[in-house]
Amino acid sequence: MSPYFKRTTLTLLLPLTVLAQLGDKKDEQGQEQIDPVPAEIIPPAPFLSMAEALNSFQIADGFTIEPVAWEPLVENPVAISFDPNGRMWVAEMRSYMPDIDGNGEDTPNGRIRILEDTDGDGQMDKSTDFLDDLVLPRLISLAYGGVIFNDGDALYFIERSGLRPKGKRQLIDADYAKGGNPEHKANGMLYGHDNWFYNAKSSNRYRRVDGKWIKEKTANRGQFGITKDNTGRLFHNSNSTLLVGDAFTPGFIDPMPANRIGTNAVYSSRINPGVNRAYREGTLDDTGKLVNATAASGPTFYRGDNFPKEFQNYVFTGETSANLVKAIEVQGFENFEHTGRHPYGEKEFLTSTDERFRPVNMFTAPDGSLFIADMYHGLIQHKAYVTTYLRKQYKSRSLDKHNNDAGRIYRVRWTDTPLNQIPKLEGLPPAELTPYLAHPNGFWRDTAQRLLVEQGDTSIAPLLAEIAGDVSEPLGQIHALWTLEGLNKVDGSTIRSALRSQEPGVVRTAFEVAPLCDSESRAIAIEAVMQKGDPEHVYKARSLTRLAGKMAWNALYDILDQQPDALLLNDTVLTALNGNYDDFKKFLTSRGGEAGARFLNTITEAEQASFAKANPAVNQLSGKAEAAFQRGKMVYESKAACLGCHNLNGEGLLNLGPPLAESDWVTGDPDRLIKILLHGLEGPVTVSGKTYSPDAVMPGLAANPTISDKDLADVLTYIRNAWGNAAAPVKEKQVASIRKETRSRGERLYKAEDFD
Repeated sequence: MSPYFKRTTLTLLLPLTVLAQLGDKKDEQGQEQIDPVPAEIIPPAPFLSMAEALNSFQIADGFTIEPVAWEPLVENPVAISFDPNGRMWVAEMRSYMPDIDGNGEDTPNGRIRILEDTDGDGQMDKSTDFLDDLVLPRLISLAYGGVIFNDGDALYFIERSGLRPKGKRQLIDADYAKGGNPEHKANGMLYGHDNWFYNAKSSNRYRRVDGKWIKEKTANRGQFGITKDNTGRLFHNSNSTLLVGDAFTPGFIDPMPANRIGTNAVYSSRINPGVNRAYREGTLDDTGKLVNATAASGPTFYRGDNFPKEFQNYVFTGETSANLVKAIEVQGFENFEHTGRHPYGEKEFLTSTDERFRPVNMFTAPDGSLFIADMYHGLIQHKAYVTTYLRKQYKSRSLDKHNNDAGRIYRVRWTDTPLNQIPKLEGLPPAELTPYLAHPNGFWRDTAQRLLVEQGDTSIAPLLAEIAGDVSEPLGQIHALWTLEGLNKVDGSTIRSALRSQEPGVVRTAFEVAPLCDSESRAIAIEAVMQKGDPEHVYKARSLTRLAGKMAWNALYDILDQQPDALLLNDTVLTALNGNYDDFKKFLTSRGGEAGARFLNTITEAEQASFAKANPAVNQLSGKAEAAFQRGKMVYESKAACLGCHNLNGEGLLNLGPPLAESDWVTGDPDRLIKILLHGLEGPVTVSGKTYSPDAVMPGLAANPTISDKDLADVLTYIRNAWGNAAAPVKEKQVASIRKETRSRGERLYKAEDFD
């Protein structure tokens, strides 16, 4: 180890945004937070002009980074949307961390601003305020002749007339971002291929039908920012996980399987002492640079047409604490899992030596380039998590100054390729929009599809069916199929022609859309699916069960018989049965054979789990225990933000936290559980026979002055009696006793083997 870097003896790695110490306080056990990097070698972090900021960048060969907009034209940008004429709409979160204590965070000074380039030089020169007086706006999406946005925790829609609001705002969801703090609140509002809007840090999706808003449950995805590939699969991340990819388009299978893609290693071009727990061994390397991501931000799957063709498989995501943008190449999709690599090795696509460079979100732009929203904010860590160490770091470089009056938006383009002309789609009739379904830029494909669905003109269905069968334009086929879905005009003949494609993405889309075809031509779709010799049995099984119901059971049995070890196939069939198992059990008994016996056992296990969840132990609680359960639910969802890693339904989140539902760790020894909640736990850990190795550790709450022993007892009572769990409530005096017994542990986390 370099003699320049002194550290504590701790060997723990904590992510930037996992709940731990709150505010400016000293550890109760007096644990010293030793600076890992000597102050004299830390470079300053002054406010840089745009010209100075440009000189701070190092970018991959072949690319150019250039400014699109900067202060005072834009301030604290966090989300961008483009309208059908290519104008840029920006959500500005101008009250985030005004000072190191977050005073005034709820000030309604956020706004949505429209930026335009009127002279064609590539830089925005005109701004129009569309909405202001908003509280922490984190999303914006153009749709349905208006704008979707948030104001505080609520989600709204307002119609527009050109660049001005029209009429009053309409409430979509009062509880859109319920609980948590800005690092753990819903955001995103991505238009999916399936005509629903999806969000990060949320288990809800939204759609407008006949002027009314619909809200449905979906998988809980990511933390900040969400994106999709050319086939409509969603990609997201969390603070310490750079990229996670869903296996299917949303809604096709529940629960949605997903997997981490690549590693979480990062390679900064400046030292990174300004990370919340940089003093812990393993957080920084021997040169003072961050080792693994702790503040990954809004990703985008590049779907433009300015970069070389191979970049169509690249995802770009920011790492705000290390002041860089990471490129991850999604290489393949094998056994329903994505594979990937970091194409630049131990370098990054884009880095900056400016500590205030905070790339919070990425977007494929209408001109084919990549846009980066730079919040340009010294304080990136929310007040809820600022340690004494980080407060000192921020203060020492005046990062708490000049924070809410700046912001930058950059364009990254391939140097040798000119930017594309921007079409004007606003007001075009349906027949003139349809060619854009096959446009090489994903933004224009999405926009054309959305406008066609919103216009609702079903007379173009024959033209869409023709595009859906044109194997020379696979991207156009995919969007034409989903446009037909949005117009309720999918038919069996269209599915049959789409299934002739040799492109896997088109075939998968046809399987996904087939169950939505009209009743008159359903038989054609069933025949087409049955005849398709596709190796991905899960797609075929799911499509058949949704298309044909009981008529597909014999074909389904054959698939189960041919794929005895396909666990995902079992989940697919269970989802299709939707809890109605009796008739299928009779069918399996009549068919007999190994496949029948095996799946009868699968159904029995599913029925037992379903009964447990339908009869939570809270029904057996009364009096003080029931009151503690209800208080604990609030602690879980808000004050302690446990849902950030373990999900609202206790089922856990990929690479963040193992499940609490039906967990022997939760329903077992209460003293063990109290110790873990007080002092934390690092993986791997085995829950109900399955081993989990989260990227993050679970931090202890012993040193958290805002959470009392009563709070801890309440939240433990809650998790021990929710989601099918059933165990004795925990009392405040039990927590107090264990706290006293284990006080000498300080910040040392437990390991699973400590409880063997």
